[in-house]
Amino acid sequence: MSDQELKTELKKAFDLFDKDGDGILHMDDFTRLIYFLDLDRESLKVDEFVEDEDGISRETFIRMLMAKLTTTAHNITFKEIVSAFKLLDLDQTGMITNRSLAKLIRKIDEPITDEEITAIIKQFDIHGKGEINYEDLHDRMRLHMEKKE
Repeated sequence: MSDQELKTELKKAFDLFDKDGDGILHMDDFTRLIYFLDLDRESLKVDEFVEDEDGISRETFIRMLMAKLTTTAHNITFKEIVSAFKLLDLDQTGMITNRSLAKLIRKIDEPITDEEITAIIKQFDIHGKGEINYEDLHDRMRLHMEKKE
C-alpha cells in the first residue's frame, strides 16, 4: 500500500469516528478509534500530538499514524496481523468470506462489485478455499513485506 493509499484509509477511519463531522476527534471518539485499530496509546505518543483537551485534528491524526505505521511496517508481527484480521472477521468465524468482506467495505461506503471482492479474496486465499484465514493473511503479508525490502 502506498503512502497516499494509507493516508486515504486513515482519513476514512477518522471520518467514521468523527461523529459530528467537525474534523476533530474528541478524546472519547479518539480512544474508541485507537481501540478499533488495536493500537497502543503510549507507543503512538498521543500526548505529543493532542493539540488541546478537546481532541485531535484529522491532519494530526494522519501525521501521527503515518509516522508510526511507516517506521514499523517492516516489523509487522503475527499478533498485529491477527489484530487486523479480527477487524475484518465481522462474523468472528476465523475466516474472512466474500460476504463479510463485502459487508465491511460497504459499511465504509466504498463502492465495490462482487467480482472485485472475489478478486481480493483470491489474492490472499493461499489454500483455494474461497476464504481467508489467519495463516493466509499472515503468509501473504510476510511475502509482501519481504518484496518491499
